This record gives sequence, structure tokens and C-alpha cells, in this order.
Amino acid sequence: MRELGVLSDQNLSLWEQAVSSAFSVGRETHIHFELSSPSRGVGFFKAIFRPEIGPSGVADGVIVVIHDLTERRNTEDNFRVSEDRLRLALEAAEIGTWHWDIPANQQTWSEKCKVLFGLPPNVPVSYETYRARLHPDDSKLARLRVERAIELGEPVESEYRVVWPDGSIHWIFAKGHPFYDAQGRPARFEGIIQSIDARKQAEHAAMEAADRNRRFLQDVLLSVTDGKLHLCHSSDELPLRLTPCSDSIVLSTSEGLSDIRHRAQEVALSQDFSAEGCYDLITAASEAAMNAIVHAGGGEGVVCSDGDKIQVWVKDSGKGIDMAHLPHATLKMGYTTAGTLGHGMKLMLSTADHIWLLTTPSGTTVVIEKDRLAKEPDWF
Repeated sequence: MRELGVLSDQNLSLWEQAVSSAFSVGRETHIHFELSSPSRGVGFFKAIFRPEIGPSGVADGVIVVIHDLTERRNTEDNFRVSEDRLRLALEAAEIGTWHWDIPANQQTWSEKCKVLFGLPPNVPVSYETYRARLHPDDSKLARLRVERAIELGEPVESEYRVVWPDGSIHWIFAKGHPFYDAQGRPARFEGIIQSIDARKQAEHAAMEAADRNRRFLQDVLLSVTDGKLHLCHSSDELPLRLTPCSDSIVLSTSEGLSDIRHRAQEVALSQDFSAEGCYDLITAASEAAMNAIVHAGGGEGVVCSDGDKIQVWVKDSGKGIDMAHLPHATLKMGYTTAGTLGHGMKLMLSTADHIWLLTTPSGTTVVIEKDRLAKEPDWF
């Protein structure tokens, strides 16, 4: 005992009581106590007092077995400190945790997890609780991702909406990982969830602002071009394609430009376009095709008609037009910057009756339209 440390008066009293009890009662007694040592510091121990029963049937001796619990106690203390730190971090980040015992199909959610699903902290939960709260449009995909993670043994991340009991809708970010037993069977699933309502609201506000800006630019360009330039935000806003007068024409640095000019000319002459109208159509079609070749490396074009007007469709798969340069490219003769339509747009506007422009990061579509008969201005 001296090697382990010194008993305090309180712990010495515990020893005396344990020894006395072992002799008087004849039963094994356990106590926990501390020993202080200059070299070891405070140590934690467990003593077992086991009476030895003599021939007379009473204890005539006591065997004492001492277990050193210091290392285990320190490990437990360190674990509790780590748990406290983790809990504080989760609370600061407003993260909820959940545990799923897969074989027993039992789930345990932290209070924060329940709050993020709109539930009171004391309500019992299950996998069915989780499924019931998922938004109908997100339910199938969210469940399939969890099932796939269990099947493949992979971590899973997802964003989905949950519907609170009051009917309000909230966005959740979830991350989890399955774990398996020694036989490789799914044993449990551990995960966290976090509210991303603020981020989704900010994203929605940014999208609305960008849409307002696009609509404003659309209206401005339509106005300053006398109703000629239609800036489209989706393929639904492009005009109805007329009957194709030829197969698609491949546009590249080595072919296609003269073909689309000749095809536009043939269709215009066959439909009694005036010489000026024919020239304007060829000029506009040439500029649209040239821009696809120069700025996107090529594309494809097709000439269409219904007998009264001719369309030339030019499509490429380049990186799209920088919308910041579009007003200059549209309104200023000679303006050109990589990624814009350059001075070609000004020529197209002066020769075509209508132009539809759809540009995205995955490509640009330009539709040139020329009427057989010149239309009188709206103000005439």
C-alpha cells in the first residue's frame, strides 16, 4: 500500500468499516478509494474484502484484492471532456445527431435533431417518423440514398425538405455513415443534420434578383432595337421552328459558311424575296454563322421557311455569351470581345426583321427571321 500512496482519513475510515464488515457479517465487501502519491499523483482504486471462514463458521481472516482503476478513470474523464467539447461544438453549429440501430429498427435523435424536424424534445421517434416528415417531392430520393449507402457501405450526403407538423417547409443538410458487425451485416447508421434554411433563402433571393436583371435587360434590348432583338432565357421562348428547307449544315473553320449562305439565297429567290431582302438575309445568316465559328469553334445551321418568311437557325456548344458585354455588342458598331457576338450583332440587327438569342454556359442559339414582304413600322 505504501508504494501506491497514502490513504486520507476519510478513505482510512472506509477501509476500517470494510474490514469490520467482512469479519462481522462474513460477506465480501467492495469499496472505491483514492491514494495520493508524490510520484503518481492521485490514483483511483477498487478494494475487494473477501472474508476467510474458519472451522467455527466465522471469519478468522480477510483477503484484500486491490485493482488499480487510475488509467480507466483517466480515460473515462478524458472521454467525458471530449464529449462535452463535441456537444458544445454541435450546439454552436446547431447540428443535430441521430443513431439508427438497424437490426432492431430503433432510432435515437438528439433534441436538436427533433427540433429541426419540428418535433418536441420528449417525443419518441422511429424510422417512420423520419419518413413521415420528408417532403413528398424529396422522400423517394432521400430514402434511396440511405438504402444505397447501406448496400454499398458508403457515406451519404443529401439536402432535402422536411414538413413540420404546422405545415411549414424547411431545408435540411444530412450526412451519415453505415457501420457493420463482424459478419458484415448492417449494424447501425450514425448521422448528423443541420438546417440550411438561411442558405436556401439566400440562394432563392439571388436567383430572383438575377431573373429580374435578365428580364430588365430583355425589355431594354427589345425596346432599343425597335422590337427586333428577343433575349430568351429558355428554349421555350424561342420561336416556333418553320419547315426545314435542308438538312443541318455543319459549321466549322473549313466548311459550312458558304453552304448556309447559298442555301439562304436559294430559298429567298424561290420565294420571290426582293434583291434587298435576299441580300439582308444572306448578310445576317453569314454573321450568325461566322460568330459561331469564331467564338465557339463551330456549330450547325439550318434554313427554314413557311413561304412568307425565312428563318436561319444557328446553334453552337461554346461557353456562351458574356451578358455583361451584350448591351455594348448590341448597340455599338465595331465593338467586339471574345465571348460576345461582336460587331456581327449590329449587322444582324440592321438586316434581319427579328433575332432571337438564347445563350447559356453550354452554348448559344441564334434565330434570324426575315419576312418576304417588308412590314410597315408600328407608328406608320
